[in-house]
Amino acid sequence: MTKEEQFEAFWKSYPRRVAKGAARSAFVKAVKKTTLEAMLKAITEYVAMKPEKIDYKHPATWLNGECWDDEWEPAQSKAPALKTSADRFQSREEYIAYHVRKNAPEPVNDDMKQRLRSAGIGV
Repeated sequence: MTKEEQFEAFWKSYPRRVAKGAARSAFVKAVKKTTLEAMLKAITEYVAMKPEKIDYKHPATWLNGECWDDEWEPAQSKAPALKTSADRFQSREEYIAYHVRKNAPEPVNDDMKQRLRSAGIGV
């Protein structure tokens, strides 16, 4: 396989195809340091592991940075989102009752429960 064919194989597999001339120059230098197969394998990992919020590097940047040697951290499971008040309580009354109990200067006794119930707030 000629150098040009190798470059075309790289180019077709790279997810962001911009600045082809710069990529070709960087590729010529890169193939002196690694193999096309190593690059293609690394591109597959790059595509699979790159965080969503980050754009793909330009191919010349990826080649010049010897990114085929990058080590990816294992994907971390996302922490569950904190529940909001709206998720935690079935109704406005439950929400109010929770905060009354939480902020009460004294434990909620039967008398206080009766007053809350008469105000339409279930405790």
